Amino acid sequence: MARYVAIGEQSNLATEATPDKYIRIASVETSPESGNIYAELVDTRFDEPPIAGAFRVSGSIVLPVELENIGYLLKALLGNVSSSTIDSTASIHEHIISPIDFGGSLPAYTIAIGKDNVTDERLVGAVFNRLTLRAVAKELLSATFEFGGVKSKTTSLLTPSLPSPDFVPYYKGDVIVDGSADGNIEAFTITVSNGVNYDDAYRITSTNGRLPKEFPIGAFKVEVEFDARFVDTTYIEAFYGATDATEPQESIKTLSVKLSFVGKTLELSAGGTTHQALDIYLPKVIVDSVSVPIRDRGRLVLSASGTAVKGTASVTKYDGSTVDVEAPIAIYLRNQKSSL
Repeated sequence: MARYVAIGEQSNLATEATPDKYIRIASVETSPESGNIYAELVDTRFDEPPIAGAFRVSGSIVLPVELENIGYLLKALLGNVSSSTIDSTASIHEHIISPIDFGGSLPAYTIAIGKDNVTDERLVGAVFNRLTLRAVAKELLSATFEFGGVKSKTTSLLTPSLPSPDFVPYYKGDVIVDGSADGNIEAFTITVSNGVNYDDAYRITSTNGRLPKEFPIGAFKVEVEFDARFVDTTYIEAFYGATDATEPQESIKTLSVKLSFVGKTLELSAGGTTHQALDIYLPKVIVDSVSVPIRDRGRLVLSASGTAVKGTASVTKYDGSTVDVEAPIAIYLRNQKSSL
């Protein structure tokens, strides 16, 4: 039985690549649609056979995060990557991943999905639009990626080479707010959207006219939600707009948030160790809503939601130097992949 997901980066939207980067997943789903066009006729109550219309395919991948291969999908989502070497002998590298701005374009991928011993469903020209990253107490760090593609097809099964499972549990992470770890956070969700418009991808042309021609990007959006043990009014004050605020102000208060996770230990060639690392920087978070419901005689939990806006993320590299990224989000990843 062969069940797998593998991706390969394409040179352009239409040219299929070889999927050779395997990802361990919890689930995958695709939804091809033929877009059949049914003519509206007044002389019959019944539909006549349609004309083949605008083909589209969308899908999603749900997976527990492991730090050796998650970078491929983060690059697919955000688009910009800067990689450097920490230890060439031990093959330890670091990557800074950030979102593209207008004038850039998201990379396109071929995605291979092995479905038992029946077929490989192949998606060509897949562009990633949305990520939901969840860190919840008592669970593994998990991610859901959503994408749309140019076309799907069936082909021969691959022989998968699946990576070893080095997943990241909740207790390997910290939520750092304004420079201090908040040990009261119980759940944290980040949702990133590229605003890709899959419907505006078609043109009047007889050259593969049923298929999309481009996937234009739109507004980039980063939203956060979190639950925390209710011990003080810090986040209520941030919601009201100022430190020590007890009611709504005309000012807006921002929070600097970093999610920091570590993975397996890595041996350095000169002796000593480091570890895989994933740091997610949200330099300016606005708390848009907050509530502390009382439902029974149990403890109180604060629930908040907010928006990450453009700010300066000072991303710390392995040698202690920093790189400033002007964006709502920036990601630092350390692993043993020389490139993404």
